[in-house]
Amino acid sequence: MKKSPLVMDNVLRLYDGATSDSASEITRYLQDTPFPVISAAHDCMVHSDPELFELVLADRLVQINERCQRADIKAELAALGHRKPPRAKPDLRRKQVAAHKASESIVLSMQIGKITSECDPGELPLALRTLCDELNKRGVLTKTGKPWTLPNLKKRLKTMRAAKPNAPIWQHLNV
Repeated sequence: MKKSPLVMDNVLRLYDGATSDSASEITRYLQDTPFPVISAAHDCMVHSDPELFELVLADRLVQINERCQRADIKAELAALGHRKPPRAKPDLRRKQVAAHKASESIVLSMQIGKITSECDPGELPLALRTLCDELNKRGVLTKTGKPWTLPNLKKRLKTMRAAKPNAPIWQHLNV
């Protein structure tokens, strides 16, 4: 009965989930077997050349060692009382969101200022529909990256006005 050669791509699956001890046993067994092991990537037999065989297996062996080291580090941290990484503080996230909203309001205010400064004084105060169309024409997007809609613009301007009711842009808008 003729033995078919083992293709290296299939042999590498033997190393999935292996420990460093079992990986060395698998390597030793494959090197001692009488049938050839062929690497499809190298297009040659790697069975007879131990150095090439180790080179082909190097990536899997490194992964196995890293997995074992990671487990050892986790066990060591658990012994010291560090079970899980600390969670981010919710206050920090709230501050980041507030800073993002504030910067977004500044950008929108600047765009509205540009639009109103380019309008004729007779066109002011500017209607919200006109402002919405002009923002979309200029490519100014919402914080989610979408074009402006009238309800979205009204909601955003309402929160901006609540934060700064005496800002000069309100005299140029028909809100």
